[in-house]
Amino acid sequence: MKKFAMWSMVLFLLFALTGCGECEHEYDNGIISKETTCTEEGEKTFTCSLCGEIKTESVAKKEHTYKEKITKESTYTEKGEKTFSCMDCNDSYTEEISVLDAEPYNQNIYKQMTKFCDEGDYINALIVGRDALPSSGETQIKINELSKEIVTSQKEYINNQIQSAIENSDYEALDTLYYNKRWGAYVKFSSEQEWIYQTMHDLQGEYTYSESTDSNTQVRINGFNLEMGDKEYILHTKFISPYEWMPEYRDLRLVFEGGSIEEIRTGLIAIQFDDGTSIRCESDAGKQWKEKQEQKEEEKRQAEEKEKQEYLANEPKIGMTADEVKASNWGSPEKINKTTYEWGVTEQWCYPNYKYIYFEDGIVTAIQE
Repeated sequence: MKKFAMWSMVLFLLFALTGCGECEHEYDNGIISKETTCTEEGEKTFTCSLCGEIKTESVAKKEHTYKEKITKESTYTEKGEKTFSCMDCNDSYTEEISVLDAEPYNQNIYKQMTKFCDEGDYINALIVGRDALPSSGETQIKINELSKEIVTSQKEYINNQIQSAIENSDYEALDTLYYNKRWGAYVKFSSEQEWIYQTMHDLQGEYTYSESTDSNTQVRINGFNLEMGDKEYILHTKFISPYEWMPEYRDLRLVFEGGSIEEIRTGLIAIQFDDGTSIRCESDAGKQWKEKQEQKEEEKRQAEEKEKQEYLANEPKIGMTADEVKASNWGSPEKINKTTYEWGVTEQWCYPNYKYIYFEDGIVTAIQE
């Protein structure tokens, strides 16, 4: 009986210590053991209140928190771009922004054109029409049709305006009239008017003094306006005959109060003042032109040097045959003196400036210069 009791106690203790099966875990609500980000999953840890067992579960990544920014403004002709950047990581993406709608803008242009036409101010109607934005809309077509109608129906008025624009130093009007030559022969520039327009067109831009190292703009030609520092002048056209013996020859000058401007070449000008002083100026176009000229000169020099080296490399040499000498830079001789011996034949080829080549049995053995 005592043995039975003892074994019962042992079995009871074993049962108490090991249990009769798996624990029915009762986990707590868990704690975050690893924070989530928008690039990595997090982790949550749960602990059993009965046996202390621990388990973990992954926590899904957070959504990106994007901040948007316009990185390229859209225009009436080009799409813009919007960039979305995550505030927590380097993730980003872009979206296109549609081009601006030109139709409302062009509708306003068309209204202004019709208003000027009603007032008989056709030149300003054409000037306003040039500001129309490229568009596939109906208003763009209407603007083009109205511009063409003005040019074709008001030929005398339009052509009188060409000379008026020159006399009044109105470059905007002159440039607009030249632009409207696209409608055919209705807008007629004389050879002198064409000369004036092309000269003014080529002179437009900003210039710096050629002798100065200061890179800031010092001279600006905007239309017929000449700006030098804080002074501004109006340019006027003037034809002169520089040669008394050839009065029919005329040259174009641009004059202003206190001096004149001469175009040396596109992008390079000289300004002559009435007090005898002068300055030379150049624009970016002039610098590019000068660089191209210098490049051409360098290419010419290199080509000449290469030709010279090739010429020198092709001089007659000891051991050449007669055909090889003829193909050299000496070419064929003016005269050949031939002597026949028992042992063979010698030749003396005579060249200008007392130069000679000597052969023995058809091979060069000596050269005299």
